[in-house]
Amino acid sequence: AAVTDDGLSPFGYVGSPWFGAAVSGTVRIDGWCMDNVREVRLFIDGVDAGCAELGQPYPGVHKALPQYAESQACGFRLDYDTGPLSAGLHEMRAVATDAAGQQTVLSGECHCFIVADGGESQ
Repeated sequence: AAVTDDGLSPFGYVGSPWFGAAVSGTVRIDGWCMDNVREVRLFIDGVDAGCAELGQPYPGVHKALPQYAESQACGFRLDYDTGPLSAGLHEMRAVATDAAGQQTVLSGECHCFIVADGGESQ
């Protein structure tokens, strides 16, 4: 079936890790997004970290946005190994792409976290 461009870009939020959080080992990156999203790709320091798993429940979104049918399973998640990263501040971008190819960087331009231990996996 042909995809109809509704003129809207995807929208959503990165829930974790919290902006500025100290992390180590494998960290779960998660959040939610809507508007016929087909992919959420994560970038750490500008390097492609992979696509998040879509279709997860995300607490509170359906209650806040019940007018969107997809709000019941709008969550995404990716478990990311910080092992290769150096200690210090790192930039993360979550880019949502909808079926029409429109893209949005979720939570503004960037979302940063701090690798606390030099990134050695636990």
